[in-house]
Amino acid sequence: MSLTAIFTLISTLAAVVGLAFVAFQIKQARDQMHQADEQRQWEYDRARRQATLEYARQTLDTRHKIWPELPDDFNEEEVDKFVVQCKSEAGSQQMAAALGYLGLLETLCIGITKEIYDADTTKELYGSRIVAVANNYRSLIDWRRDQTGVKTFYDGLEEVADRFERTVCADRNSRDSFTGRAAVK
Repeated sequence: MSLTAIFTLISTLAAVVGLAFVAFQIKQARDQMHQADEQRQWEYDRARRQATLEYARQTLDTRHKIWPELPDDFNEEEVDKFVVQCKSEAGSQQMAAALGYLGLLETLCIGITKEIYDADTTKELYGSRIVAVANNYRSLIDWRRDQTGVKTFYDGLEEVADRFERTVCADRNSRDSFTGRAAVK
């Protein structure tokens, strides 16, 4: 074998080893980027779950303050009577409490549809309650839309309730984490 052939062979081997090293470095960099992306996503998801829990806690605090003024969300008959009374006394403290409560849940649900809040965490905390409120307060929601002319009032609440009803809330007898009581229709 000639000296030129040996140099060519050595040069070729060096180039192959160099390319293999570059390929290995690229794979490592790609793996590190993938791990960094997974870590960022995990942090983002955790922050959304945390924000959901914080908003849920605020909702719980507000709900407890107005508890005596509102009927049990799961008792359709009580809610129906309450809504009839609210409509007849449109400026009452009970009406204000009901609209404030619906507004809180609407804000939470819009946050879910905009992916600000975490849907799975909300389902675990309030899934059955959101469905019950959307269903049982429907006549008040419709009345409010008619009174204001704003047909999109509470669309977020209804959208999330429909989604939750299809996925989690098939069992109406599940425990409600909001009150600890059995959810009864």
